[in-house]
Amino acid sequence: MKVSTLTDPPDAYAALRHAFVRSFAIGRFAAIAGWQMISVAVGWQLYERTGDPWALGLVGAVELAPVLFLMVVAGNAADRYPRRNVAIFAHALLTVAATGLALVSWLDGPTAAIYSLLVLIGAARAFASPSVNTILPQLLAPAEFANANAWLSSTFQLAAIIGPAAGGLLIAASGAATLAFAVAAAGQLVFIVFIGFSNEFGAFESGATAALVGPTLSVVGGGFATLLVVAVVHAAWPQLARIGPLHTLAGYTQE
Repeated sequence: MKVSTLTDPPDAYAALRHAFVRSFAIGRFAAIAGWQMISVAVGWQLYERTGDPWALGLVGAVELAPVLFLMVVAGNAADRYPRRNVAIFAHALLTVAATGLALVSWLDGPTAAIYSLLVLIGAARAFASPSVNTILPQLLAPAEFANANAWLSSTFQLAAIIGPAAGGLLIAASGAATLAFAVAAAGQLVFIVFIGFSNEFGAFESGATAALVGPTLSVVGGGFATLLVVAVVHAAWPQLARIGPLHTLAGYTQE
C-alpha cells in the first residue's frame, strides 16, 4: 500500500477520475460552443438582413435585459431547488430558442422573431449561470474542485475558440445561419443528456418543476415549451398551416 507523503506531487487528473466531472466537462463544452455559434450566427444574419450596425448593438441589450430582471429569481431558484434540474431547465429553454432561430432562418421569418428568441436566450442564461457554476462545489472536496476548475477553465477557453470558428464555417459552407443554429441546439441537448443521465447530480423527480407540479406535469410543461416555438412560427407564417406534406414545404420556401 502506497503511503502519501508531503513530497508526492498533486494528481493533475484527480477531478477527471470522477465520471460525473467528465460528463459535466463534455456537456459544458458542447453548450458553450453552441452559445458561441449562436452569437456568430445571429450577428451574421441580422447584418445580412438589415446592413445596420445598430441592429447588432440591440442584440446585447435584448439578451442582457432578462438577465438583470431575473437575476434574483434565478439565484433563488438555484438555492431552493436541485441545481442540476435548474441547469437542465435553462438548457432546455436554450434548446427551444436555438431551434426557433433555426426555423426563423430557414423560413426567412421576421426580424422581430429573432429578437424575441434572444429574450428567451437571455432568460435561460440567467438561470443557467447560478445553477451550472455551483453544481461541482457541492460534489467535490475543495482540492478536487480546484483541479476541476482548472480543467473547466481550459474547456471554456477551447469552446470559446472552436464555437465561433465552427459557426463561421457552417455559415460559409451552407450560405445561411440555419445549420449553425441547429448545431447550437444540439449542443444544448448534449449538456442535458450528459448531466441528466448522471446519478451523481441527483434525481430528476426532485427537481424544481417536478417539486411544484409533479414529474408528469413537469414533462408536459416541457412539451408546451416546445409548442411555444411552433405557436410563434405559426403566428408569423399562418400560411404554413395550409401546407401539406413536407416535400411541398421545400417548394414553398423556394417561391
